[in-house]
Amino acid sequence: MTHAPSGVPEQAAAADRQGIHEAIAERGEGPTLREIGEQVGLGSIGSVHYHLKQLEKKGVIVRECWQPRSIRLAR
Repeated sequence: MTHAPSGVPEQAAAADRQGIHEAIAERGEGPTLREIGEQVGLGSIGSVHYHLKQLEKKGVIVRECWQPRSIRLAR
């Protein structure tokens, strides 16, 4: 598995972006951390949080602190 410069596996990052896009299109709001974990095969919420933090640092997603389902695609 190849890794993006941030250390996030590229397949997981692509799946995260796709899952976020689909959740927003279907429900009008971002997915939960648990939903993202199920989608990309991560059982730990901590692992999901780490990957999302890396995507946030790269400018791929935007999140509002302490707001559930606040994940949005930045670009």
